[in-house]
Amino acid sequence: MDKALKYLEIPRELGEHPETGEKIIASVGPYGPYVKHGKNFQSLKKYDDVSVYDIELERAVEIIDENKGKKKKSKKEKKK
Repeated sequence: MDKALKYLEIPRELGEHPETGEKIIASVGPYGPYVKHGKNFQSLKKYDDVSVYDIELERAVEIIDENKGKKKKSKKEKKK
């Protein structure tokens, strides 16, 4: 029962980004847990210190800012 209640907490609104004022949300999607800021989605898979259930706003901002400006490579760019 406890697990079921935990699942109902998702998506979680963590608060607003201190620089942009946009909402930051933690949730789980088809590719695993993530934080969302605007149109930017950052996976939480590679971070052992957080889960979608207990991540706080400050840590979410760190993860978002750490990955800011990093762009995914297209399939074409990966082949080069």
